[in-house]
Formats: sequence, structure tokens, C-alpha cells
Amino acid sequence: MHVLSDILLEDHLKCSSKSYLHLQGRSGRATDYSVLCSQLDASYRAGVAHWLAAQSTGRVSRFGGSRLQSLTSSDAIILDAVGEADGLETHFDGLQRISSGSRLGTYQYRPIRFCRQMQPNSAIYLLLAFDALVLRHLQGVSPEHGVLLCGPTFRRITVRLRKHAHSLAAVLTRLRLQIASANEPPLVLNRHCEMCEFKQLCRDKAVEADNLTLLRGMTLKEMARHNSKGIFSVKQLSYTFRPRRPALQAALG
Repeated sequence: MHVLSDILLEDHLKCSSKSYLHLQGRSGRATDYSVLCSQLDASYRAGVAHWLAAQSTGRVSRFGGSRLQSLTSSDAIILDAVGEADGLETHFDGLQRISSGSRLGTYQYRPIRFCRQMQPNSAIYLLLAFDALVLRHLQGVSPEHGVLLCGPTFRRITVRLRKHAHSLAAVLTRLRLQIASANEPPLVLNRHCEMCEFKQLCRDKAVEADNLTLLRGMTLKEMARHNSKGIFSVKQLSYTFRPRRPALQAALG
């Protein structure tokens, strides 16, 4: 049984083909750009974790990526811990203890995510909501808010998690269906391709099939519309275009 992790969720949010290939045990060659981004992200996480610990007036525990066994402690801040419950797993950037009742007692934890970019994208919000989902299983109650620390100034954004619950549930349903199925999803090239380890693999498959996704700007919705008409390749699509009539060309000329 596959554990549904935040890593797999992030892959799926970037590209369903990427999550599918990882589920199949495939791996690719990391691009220079992705290696650089990983290095920058690691450096940023270390910096913001150090800053967050310095801001705390209570005890801070650093787990170094190890598994979180229990939340029944007096830690004000928990950093770099992995939480697992009910087939879900996530790597918490941080957890902050707040005064509010839960299965733990008179307190509970809320999730903190670090984002190197000043403006977080929609995926970051869903990953924060996923952290909260795992927390709900660990402490018996879902936190009302989560926190994003963003950009070089560690700008704090307080996020109302319920706002993203429906979107997260829809994505997790699609991901669970993908886990349960052996069917490969439709190939769609997108902006993430430039830094993806499977860049060349997907590009080669698209060229071999003369896939509509080779047309820059072609959305999944547009591809589905063309597919419903029996059009699956760039060559087939080209037959649907008609040259302008001479009179119209002259009028426009």
C-alpha cells in the first residue's frame, strides 16, 4: 500500500505524469536548475528555522527529519519532523503550540510551512492544509489556522485552513484514484517541465506521438475537446485549418 505523502502530493500538483512515474518506481535525471533550487530551498529552510527558534520564548525541539512519535510534550516549537497517521505522511517544516483544547490536553499544534518565494502559489496553501490534515489525526482536532513564512524577510501569512479543505479533498481523491489505477494519465507538458527530472522522457514521448501538448499554450481542457472530435495529434489538427479565401485576403491586405 502506498503512503500518501506530501512529496507525492506536491508531485501531483505540479504534474500528474510526474506523480504517476514516481508511483511506478521510475526516476529521472535531475536538471541543473532543479539541483540549484533544491540547494536554495535547503539553505532557506535552515535560515528560517534558526530565525523561528530565536523568536520562541519556549522550548524548541529539532527533529532533523526524523519521525515524530508523540505530541505530548512541552515543546513550544517543533522543527523538521515527519508525521504519519492513517496512511498519510508529511514533513512538517514547523509546528507551533497554541492554547486550545485537543486530545493532547489544553493545547494543540498548528502547522508552519516555509516558502522561499515572497508570494506563495496555490500548491503551498494545499500542502499546508495537508499538514493540518495529518495533525488532525495526531491530536484529534484540526487546527483552524496555519502559518506560512515567506521570502527573505520571513513574511508571516496566517492562513484559514478551512478555506482550502475542499480543494485539498478533491486533489487527494484524484491522487488516490491514480494510486489505485495502473492507467497512465494524459501527457501534458507544462511550465514545470523545464526543471523536472522526467523532462526528456516526456518530451520524447510527446514528439513520438505528435501529441497536441507540443503546442505551447494547449490546455488539458482544449486537448480533451479536440480528442472528443477524434483529433489526437498536431498533424490531425492541422487538417482542420483552412486557408483564407482570396477575396478576404485582398480585403485584409
